[in-house]
Amino acid sequence: MNVLVLAALHGLMALLWLFAALSRKLGAVTKQRPLYRLLYMSMALLIFGAFGQLSAPTRLLADVLSLLALLIALFVVWHYWNWLLYE
Repeated sequence: MNVLVLAALHGLMALLWLFAALSRKLGAVTKQRPLYRLLYMSMALLIFGAFGQLSAPTRLLADVLSLLALLIALFVVWHYWNWLLYE
């Protein structure tokens, strides 16, 4: 993997961790289901996808894992933070 991809991966992991922490607090205040835990699963899938990129036979699986992780993260962040669009 090249340096830009690794930097983007670290930035994305930090952003997902931040969204998980903020969503946990927002969910506690608004009494929502704890869907923020899916963000931690999404981070784990991204890590597995990054390690899968290292070997050639598993690159397709790694891409699928990364895509799945990003879709899960998008769903959870939209679930907690879509009210900001209406304010």
